[in-house]
Amino acid sequence: MPGLSVRLYECYVEGVSAIDRVIDAKSRNGTLFKGVSYLLPWISANGAGIDLVPTTGDQCLILASDRNVDNVLGPPSPNSAGGRLTVCIGFKIPVSASSQGLELGGRVPELPPGSMAIRTLSEDGNGGTLILTRGGSALIGANDQCRTLYSPIDSSIIHLFNNWKLIGPGGYVQWRREKGSDVVNYDAQYRVGTDSDSLAVNVHIGGDGDNPLDIVCGPPGGNPYLRVRVDANGEAHIEGESLNITGRAGVDIDGAQVRIKGRQVLGQGDPI
Repeated sequence: MPGLSVRLYECYVEGVSAIDRVIDAKSRNGTLFKGVSYLLPWISANGAGIDLVPTTGDQCLILASDRNVDNVLGPPSPNSAGGRLTVCIGFKIPVSASSQGLELGGRVPELPPGSMAIRTLSEDGNGGTLILTRGGSALIGANDQCRTLYSPIDSSIIHLFNNWKLIGPGGYVQWRREKGSDVVNYDAQYRVGTDSDSLAVNVHIGGDGDNPLDIVCGPPGGNPYLRVRVDANGEAHIEGESLNITGRAGVDIDGAQVRIKGRQVLGQGDPI
């Protein structure tokens, strides 16, 4: 708008319309703004791009024309006769007091130059973070104990978590650890078919229970075709409907005590 004089207002957000992407704000001198659109880094006509929704209490900068500003409510400026141009051009990082003086609150610490970060943070301290560094690393995190790091140094993907689960058409894999506990449980299911009633192999590895290692192969709800488990006493057990052991060169069974159907195997010519 050539020749249009504008003023810059330092404001606080008082209301947000998440659907319309507009805000209500109040300037430091008491000027009220209603239904003000805010600029986005980029968004196309079909909605692709970077989107965001502010929250009440955020600090922002509003650019408004001195004349014909219809959506500026409150004390008009001396040259104002209503309004036409009003837009929020950006948001400010709030300044908070600390023991070292003033600091910009809520920043991502030690962000390398040339990097970008997006973070959400709630009143209770929970939040999500997306950091893209100039060196090529990417960090996606929800709090400190749930993070994924993509590193170009060794082409690695690192997951840090207490609980993780992967679900697919052929089963699932999951790790579980209660917060503050040193007990870790691993459970997995590998199915032949996509339905839950198909033949499956179930694996459990855990530091709790009577069977810290338990591998079961068979149909759901029926006797397993094969089960291999190690109990809490360290004894290994192998069971199944029918076990066949074939050794082309030979079969050796050795142990301090060997029993077959409850009968002791003796160290002599006819041991059974």
